[in-house]
Amino acid sequence: AVGLMQIGPPPAASAPLALLLRAVNLNSPVDNAELGAALLRSYLDQLHDPKLVLAAYYQGLSATRHHGVYPSSRSYVDGIWRLRNRFQAGSIP
Repeated sequence: AVGLMQIGPPPAASAPLALLLRAVNLNSPVDNAELGAALLRSYLDQLHDPKLVLAAYYQGLSATRHHGVYPSSRSYVDGIWRLRNRFQAGSIP
């Protein structure tokens, strides 16, 4: 995985042109963040469930579509979800 958003090889190869309509440099913090955000939005449009989106970002979209959240991905998804809840509650400075 590469850069700020830790984008893996499969999405890095196929997503930039489809989602951003341009090539990206994954080592550029701006390009990396833009592609990561576009991937998350795309996954949400397809899966309609934020926890499944987190799983897809972590374990892959195809795997999530076919198997849901892997047991090995559960702690990642739950950890990010807890951080999200703390952020929304204003308890993360």
